[in-house]
Amino acid sequence: MARGQPDFGMYAAKTTTAGLADMAELAVRLGSIVTYDRRGEVVDFDDFEDTIVKWSQISAGEDTLVSHYHENVKSGSQALDITTDTADGDFGHIRRFRSVLASKRIGVEISISNWSANIDFFIEVSYYDGVTLHYAELKIDLTAHKLYVKDKTEGYVEIADLGLLYAFPWHWYTVKLVIDFDNDKYVRLLFADTEYDISAYTLETSGDEAAATLMVEIGCDNTSEGEGGMGLADYILTQAEP
Repeated sequence: MARGQPDFGMYAAKTTTAGLADMAELAVRLGSIVTYDRRGEVVDFDDFEDTIVKWSQISAGEDTLVSHYHENVKSGSQALDITTDTADGDFGHIRRFRSVLASKRIGVEISISNWSANIDFFIEVSYYDGVTLHYAELKIDLTAHKLYVKDKTEGYVEIADLGLLYAFPWHWYTVKLVIDFDNDKYVRLLFADTEYDISAYTLETSGDEAAATLMVEIGCDNTSEGEGGMGLADYILTQAEP
């Protein structure tokens, strides 16, 4: 059976196994979390397996908490859990900063699970070039199950009505946002089994003399009273996205 390359070892024909030409597939078989969308070059990831949360945290609400969670995981032995306090507008977000990358076509991927019905989920990506802030934002309304990006002139633009979603433990949805900071445009958006072309929409920009850096912020906000929250797993940051 053809497997992408001849079934030969280094010096002789292989008889019981086949070689792998796709190194990404090899990495997956060895336990990589990069299984959903293999485009782009991976430059950062977090499977949340370490004993500390390696992100800065911002929140509203005295009892809002970001912590590791062992009872609802996607890979490995733990994931991240955000629990918000009970007021409308309370939120819990995590942030990660890094130096500017060589490529400005950036992808951010994460998986979500077990959310409450009264939250919005966000991925925000900010690129400071020393003069200008370039800002991209994805929002999922997990009450109405609708997907949005934030356009420079139109504000929140509905990309899709996602229909019925299962907010259960052990049921994970993966979302990936791809953006082009060189041209201040969105590129594509993936959710579950669907890819959306969002290249018609433009990133927000504003004057900002902050030092050159890239910031990723992920989290959820209460949209009504009552404790909110969700699980997060398998964060991946890529550059040089096609």
